[in-house]
Amino acid sequence: KAFTLERDPKDEPYLSLAIAVGASYLVSRDKDLLDLRNDKDFRARYPGLTILDPVAFLEAIAGEENASSPTMDEA
Repeated sequence: KAFTLERDPKDEPYLSLAIAVGASYLVSRDKDLLDLRNDKDFRARYPGLTILDPVAFLEAIAGEENASSPTMDEA
């Protein structure tokens, strides 16, 4: 148990697993988990973990892929 989520203890295992494995992303539609994005203490404690809904996650990884792909000028 890496983190206690008093607001919704059923979500704790997913959050703890993401923290334990050093995940970069936790993708969920759960409001309690998504609300942690606005929790300053949580973000300060786990800066490497980004919690996103599925659409935002797809946009984020698409942006990462575009940033790492060579442009026509570089290829």
